[in-house]
Amino acid sequence: MITFRLGRPGAQILTPRRVLFLLWLFLLVFPKGGFKIGGIPITWGYLLIAITCSIALLRNKLSIRTARLEMLALLLPFQIISTLTFITNGIEDLGMTLSFLL
Repeated sequence: MITFRLGRPGAQILTPRRVLFLLWLFLLVFPKGGFKIGGIPITWGYLLIAITCSIALLRNKLSIRTARLEMLALLLPFQIISTLTFITNGIEDLGMTLSFLL
């Protein structure tokens, strides 16, 4: 966890709850801003989610709760159907495909 201390001990500016709130607020205010690399759109939301996930993975605490595993398992049928659709129909636009899968 990244923490910055103010003048008094124990005051943390970036707690996980505040980081998630700021991420949510940023995505609400700037939902579609971003740039393209080749044909792949990279929006600010995707970029911030990638940065937040990277920081979370680099922390020493890596734990996955059962409820999150169950939620991930419920997404698998959708991902399988999407992948089979892409295999059957082909991929015309890589950027659309990546944004759809993300």
